[in-house]
Amino acid sequence: MDKVYFIELSSKQCLEMEDGHRLGAGGSSEHKFVDAGLHPEHLVLTSKNGNHFIQSLSTIKATYLNKQKISSDRKYLIRNGDEVRCGQLVFQISATPELEGENEDQFEDEFGTGMNLGNLKLDLKQEAPEIDVLENMKKSRKIITDLQETKKQIEDKLLELQSLLKQQKELSAEISEVESFVGENRDLSAGEMGEMVIQDQTEIELIDFQIEQNKRALRELEAKKLVIQEQTLVKKAMVEKLNQLADLSAEFAHLKHAIEVFEHLKLSEKLQQLTACLSAEQSRYKDLHFEYSVSSQNKKIKRFG
Repeated sequence: MDKVYFIELSSKQCLEMEDGHRLGAGGSSEHKFVDAGLHPEHLVLTSKNGNHFIQSLSTIKATYLNKQKISSDRKYLIRNGDEVRCGQLVFQISATPELEGENEDQFEDEFGTGMNLGNLKLDLKQEAPEIDVLENMKKSRKIITDLQETKKQIEDKLLELQSLLKQQKELSAEISEVESFVGENRDLSAGEMGEMVIQDQTEIELIDFQIEQNKRALRELEAKKLVIQEQTLVKKAMVEKLNQLADLSAEFAHLKHAIEVFEHLKLSEKLQQLTACLSAEQSRYKDLHFEYSVSSQNKKIKRFG
């Protein structure tokens, strides 16, 4: 499918979905619907190599593909004729703006007139054969879409009006309080009212003074906080240096031990070599002593022979 269309089955509204388009109840969705079962950004369409995929963006409000609930942690391939349900809305996936298997003769007018387009097609052929009934159907669908958009705008205006009515009620309550205050103090003289005004101004000045004191105390606390933060950074740096020193001391002790072991092994090896040499010299000395003894004995034999 080069293009993919989401056709809402109850209203026959056709949405032309493109790569990255979102569908939901608000937010940054390109296609918005008023439905309590929809998340502001309910699902997103992605396209790759001519294939189209949908992914749910809500973990609370469900999305169904061919009556099977889909998860929000993966993408699902959609095909022509598949059914997608979000809240109360049911869409059919189509490669064209037409419903799969739609019978044009049974398509009713959405304005509640009950006009049958099959009969309209027949009358049009009798009066003006050159008129394209399919084109009229597309125009009717566009009118329906425009009406739905107008309906949504009206609903938005109603929400704004409700908000304004709420604000009006709040203002009315405030006005009632003021009127009640004026009614209670209506019998006061101008001098008494003036004294009340002076008292209020004095209280306001006292509050301003307290605010300034609190601001000064806040500034002092912020300065103290900065000093503590700087001290903390210095202490952290010292701790890091001490840790590095401890690591170096441990490494030095390890190297010292390794050197001692190495020296011990070298001395042991040298001692073994010296022992071997001593044994060899002792053996050589015995051999020489034996030869000397034999030589002396031979000389004595010759002398007394």
